[in-house]
This record gives sequence, C-alpha cells and structure tokens, in this order.
Amino acid sequence: MCKLLEVDAKGLAKLMRRRGLPAPADSDEYGPFWSITTVRGWITATGYRPLQSLLLGWWPDADRPADYWGAEPVRYLRTDPAPAAVLQHWRTSSGAAVVVCWPMPGHVHVGHYLREWAADAHAYLTIGTGWGIDGPDVWARRGDQTSGDGADIEWADLARVLGQPAPFWPDRLRHPDLITTWKPGDPPVRHHGVPVVDIDPLLRMAVLYPVGHPVHKTMIHYAQ
Repeated sequence: MCKLLEVDAKGLAKLMRRRGLPAPADSDEYGPFWSITTVRGWITATGYRPLQSLLLGWWPDADRPADYWGAEPVRYLRTDPAPAAVLQHWRTSSGAAVVVCWPMPGHVHVGHYLREWAADAHAYLTIGTGWGIDGPDVWARRGDQTSGDGADIEWADLARVLGQPAPFWPDRLRHPDLITTWKPGDPPVRHHGVPVVDIDPLLRMAVLYPVGHPVHKTMIHYAQ
C-alpha cells in the first residue's frame, strides 16, 4: 500500500484520517491488508493518482467498451524485413490510451522500445507467450515509466479495463496480418500459423528434383 500510494506508514494513516482511505480489511502475521477492489474504487473516486502513474491493474472498471483505434506493425529499424511486434491502440471509457504489444516469434524482449514506438500512452502491455493460472502472461508498464522491467498483471484486468473480451493470439498464430486486420466483433478465423522452421529452403531444394524422386518426396513431406 505504501509503495502503491507513494507514502510511508505515517502518510498511510494520514490518508485514512483525512482522505477517506478505507481501513484495512483484516490483518495476519504479515500485517494489515486491504481489498484490491476497495482500494481501486477509492483511487478512482478521489483521483489520488493519475492513471499514467498506476499499473493497469489499479485502473477503474470500464463503464462502456473501449474504442479500438487499430493496429500497426513496428520494427527496430526501418530496413528490417519483418516487424518485431504489432501494437494495438485502445482508448478506454475514461479517455486513457492503452497500447497492447504483441511480440512476433523470436522477439520476446521488446518492452524497452514501447515508448519509442508509441509515445504518450497511459499504459503499455506486452503479451507474453506463457500461460499461467490467471491466463496469458501480461507484463504491464505505467505510462510515466521510462525504465525498468514490466510487472505481471492478470489477463482479466485487460478485459475489465477495456470493457469487453480481449483478443488473444498464441505464439504460433502471431502473424502480423492476423492482428492488424482484426477488429472487435470479428469471429475467430482459421490460419496455418507461423512455421517453426523456414520451409522456403526445403521447397527450393524440392523443385531441383523431379516429382517422385526420394529427395523431392522427403523435402515436401518435411515441409508439410
């Protein structure tokens, strides 16, 4: 609580006396603890901290679906042949800008480039490739955060803040075209996925041999 509200223990007590911060829900051997929902509601009602200074998990519930502003592929360098990630842009019912980053296969550590790719967002989220008990891995960065690693938040918080189900693409379905052409309300689509192995050299070798040749058969079979 002290870290969240950027106060010390005395400041925390002062907030309870003067700003109406709810008292702890209970305590245990580690000390007092608060209800996340209650604290989130207090921050929303009082505006004690601006949204860009909070991780998305502390943002208020949406009162209507967020507006979707589209997606764009981004590269480390303009000359790179393929994008490193695709950024989705959302505007929540509170007017805050949220950038959701989908790293392409082979580009896991893209979080440090987010402010360069999309400045002035209120929150940055990077969707990982792992899956935990709370859903897909999500690393959150505050809008005012200029350095440091992201913090884990729950997938449900993204949907809660957007006010609608959030789309998800597993690692092997992170094709730029799939994400950039998607829009809210679209049905699920079928796709062959992103190959683990580049099959182009296999096919090039296959065409050097006549159909039916053992090498041709082997290359085509492996590519399939």
